[in-house]
Amino acid sequence: MKVLLVNPVGEWGGAEKIFFLVSQIFQKTGFELYVLLGSRGILYEKLRNLNFNISIMNFPDLSENSIVIAGRRFQLPHHLLKNLRKIKILSKKFWDYLRILKPDIIYLNNLRSLVLYYETVRTYGKPCEAVVIWHEHGYQRSIIRQLILDKIYLKFVDAVICVSKHLANKHLKDVQQKLYVVHNGIPDELNAIEKENVRYEYNNNKVLIIHPAFITYWKGQHLALKAVDLLVKRGVRNFEIWFFGEPRSKQDYKYFKKLKQFVRSKNLEKQVFFKGFSANIIDEMLKADIVISTSVEDDPFPTILLEASMIGKPVVTTDAGGSGEIVKNGETGFVVKKDKRELASALCELIQNKELRDVFSKNARDRFLKEFSILAFEKRFLETLESILRR
Repeated sequence: MKVLLVNPVGEWGGAEKIFFLVSQIFQKTGFELYVLLGSRGILYEKLRNLNFNISIMNFPDLSENSIVIAGRRFQLPHHLLKNLRKIKILSKKFWDYLRILKPDIIYLNNLRSLVLYYETVRTYGKPCEAVVIWHEHGYQRSIIRQLILDKIYLKFVDAVICVSKHLANKHLKDVQQKLYVVHNGIPDELNAIEKENVRYEYNNNKVLIIHPAFITYWKGQHLALKAVDLLVKRGVRNFEIWFFGEPRSKQDYKYFKKLKQFVRSKNLEKQVFFKGFSANIIDEMLKADIVISTSVEDDPFPTILLEASMIGKPVVTTDAGGSGEIVKNGETGFVVKKDKRELASALCELIQNKELRDVFSKNARDRFLKEFSILAFEKRFLETLESILRR
């Protein structure tokens, strides 16, 4: 049975990590595999090292299709249309490729692959009989975009794998029969770290909180700072918070400037430190007493929370998308509303209670091994694949 796996980039990111794992699962099960990537990069090199049959079909660079102004996200329809035209250019080439290969299963990773497949079938007809699976990793940031996805782009797809229940619940009822939920998994690196006898120390008597996320409005660094300000005003000062990440766009740099201005205006320099980008954020999180995630927009299934769970760190997270499916409120951490007071109260409880931190730490590690390891992911994915093929 031939399987074609399609990813719009050959670089390395959260969705690409899952694509790589899925590729290995298909490889283990003995399918005849073909991979189509939109560019070269780390993913391409990793797959090539495993002797995958890889083809390149260069995807165009796309423009940002939304912008945040004064805390509100606005769509840019002209950018969306421009991006769509760029993708449509590839459809004839993609149709020819599918017609020659004739795969039995087509696995589409991320939205651009789905759009390309839809435009190909809509324009030229179905090139082959195949079971088509789309792996959904992200939200549509408006009701209109969700309607377009469900009513149009999922028309030629047989199954949709959603990374969280929260993401699946965003879909309309008329596509629910196509939906399957498969929580992501990540490699268990803790034992390897311990075998190296590396000591990760934070030489301070303060509780260390780490906020690992690139600097952008929707990751909610401003919400974390407001909670820190509240804690200091309440007299809680026996902690530091380290922000790891950098801005990536002009808009993000403006946001970063405002964050630093807030720190200065509130005299929080003894509590708040911006550490920049870390090539290995797990090494940094190993120093932490608490890991914090403060997204103010939904995050489908944050990998950083899986990594915190893997190394047994108590987490305080906003109830943003699939976060509450990773962190079990009151057992492995706290899941709070996107509210500075709730966030500050949860942080205060963990800062002042080492025993509770230790309990959460053990529970987080145990939950990871049971629910979010690679073995758990492989089992869920294969069970889902069997269900899809039986239909």
